[in-house]
Amino acid sequence: MSDQWHSRQRIPTWAVVCAVLLFFLLCFLSLFFLLAKETRYTGTVQVMITNGNRQYVARIPVTDQRVVAHIHAQVNYVRSLAAL
Repeated sequence: MSDQWHSRQRIPTWAVVCAVLLFFLLCFLSLFFLLAKETRYTGTVQVMITNGNRQYVARIPVTDQRVVAHIHAQVNYVRSLAAL
């Protein structure tokens, strides 16, 4: 199992809207809204299963660390069942 994450920073939509709408009232002070940054995480968790000479790979798209933890828990549960 492997995690492949990518992080991307961007200006949120609400900051652009506030900067444009308040520009006529506060002039240059409204441009400080454009300094706001939002970090988005995207990626996949790759789960690999081997059975003899066959190999199965599943890539599961994730957008949150909690989803990754849930997938890890599910894989560990299946491993514990297979060990019985």
